[in-house]
Amino acid sequence: MHRSSGLQDTRSTSMKIAGAPISWGVCEVPNWGYQMTPERVLTEMKQIGLTATEFGPQGWLPIEAEARATEVKKYGLKPVGAFFLSVMHDPDFDPIPMVNKELDAFEAAGGDYLILATDSGRDGYDDRPVLDEAGWKTLFTNLDQIREVCANRVDIVHAKDVHKEMADKLLPGEITWSEGIRAGMFAPIGDGDIDFAAIVRLLDEAGFDGYYVLEQDIMIDEEPPADDGPIINAKKSYEALASLGR
Repeated sequence: MHRSSGLQDTRSTSMKIAGAPISWGVCEVPNWGYQMTPERVLTEMKQIGLTATEFGPQGWLPIEAEARATEVKKYGLKPVGAFFLSVMHDPDFDPIPMVNKELDAFEAAGGDYLILATDSGRDGYDDRPVLDEAGWKTLFTNLDQIREVCANRVDIVHAKDVHKEMADKLLPGEITWSEGIRAGMFAPIGDGDIDFAAIVRLLDEAGFDGYYVLEQDIMIDEEPPADDGPIINAKKSYEALASLGR
């Protein structure tokens, strides 16, 4: 049965709210379910009222910087950020050249913020290395160096709600990351256990004027019907967060 879900009735807000492709199930991890096309994801972002987006995983959009920016701007969205993984715990690997190369391409593409995360060096998020003293020392040394490289880019908030009872099972290893994702560990904003009203209030008091990036890690198995699928929860998150900025 077709349902429209009122997707055209977007709310206005004074907050800067961007989308993350992972909220549509787009992820860099191998075998992470069905990957929706940029055309559909970016169209639906604009449809629910988002004004900006992160670039998503490497290769989802064109690799060449200007082509990447052009693709995003075709949909009336601002390229606000990118999620980038780099190995930082390996003493035999220097992440700085890779980070600098991505920053150069990122700036050429018109992005504002690079969201840098440590890469385990393994496929997926279920298997993690156990670091020895040298690994931890290397990790923190690289983080200090990268902080200098990226010092002028710390001004963005990822808005991500979670069901605490499921996260509590993840940390001791009762479930894996992918099992938690498929079971709905991450929730639309307002449906989980994070107090976003308090977070927004504190950030407002601190004078925060950057983007909130909606991020709900999900996996999907096939192309959703029109006006259905990830857009439903993305719109729900957008409206819940936007209501806090009025």
